[in-house]
Amino acid sequence: MPDERLHEKACACLVLRDGASFDLAELRRWLAEKKVTRHFWPEYVQVYPEFPVTPSGKIKKFALREQVATIDTRPIDEGA
Repeated sequence: MPDERLHEKACACLVLRDGASFDLAELRRWLAEKKVTRHFWPEYVQVYPEFPVTPSGKIKKFALREQVATIDTRPIDEGA
């Protein structure tokens, strides 16, 4: 996803199976175990009911990028 300082940050886009849940902390532990560089760890996770697909069934990655680019990632101002 776009970032002013770094130009982009990693964002994981997921579609969960029925009854499944996702824990970002658990993913980060798993990535650390596998010795994946922190630079590649997702900082954001976006869960979708389904991915946009082409008529042949391939995921429209450009459409996902466009959706992720519109997400407001600014911290919530607790004083407001």
